[in-house]
Amino acid sequence: MGRAHYKLTELIIRMGPNSPFVRAILRFKCRPASLKFHDGRVDICVGNRLIRIADKHFPYAVDMATSFDTYFSQVNSEQEGPNRVVDFSAPKLQRYANGLAFEIASMPEETEAIECYFHWYRPKAGDTVYDMGAYCGVSTYTFSACVGPSGKVFAFEPDPINFSLLQKKY
Repeated sequence: MGRAHYKLTELIIRMGPNSPFVRAILRFKCRPASLKFHDGRVDICVGNRLIRIADKHFPYAVDMATSFDTYFSQVNSEQEGPNRVVDFSAPKLQRYANGLAFEIASMPEETEAIECYFHWYRPKAGDTVYDMGAYCGVSTYTFSACVGPSGKVFAFEPDPINFSLLQKKY
């Protein structure tokens, strides 16, 4: 990707999700998904399934539309009128497909991405793991399960909202 692409992306982010120009570009880039813009949120729709994100996360809409099934299937959806909805627009307790529940600040940590962490090495009992950028704790939990009670996991998260969620116990 060239410099022009990055300059356009920078301009779009500066203009924000309320710009008619930005909305037109997003609608075009997100096809065949449709987008609905609301005050404070963006809905990415495919049929009667909907992913809701905060409007501040609008730059992720294209990726979420392109990989809709992956994002939609990470957590259990809820019925909202005729639609099945996964709501990532605000911190919320989300139940993953495997049954684990975590309060997540916005988008979920994809289980496929966590498995990629183990491409070169899977932690084993007694290991020490440093989770740098632990987000809301899903990867931290997975590492902890690998190292067991004789291991240690040190989780670091710079974002204050994510850090507060990381510290919660369920």
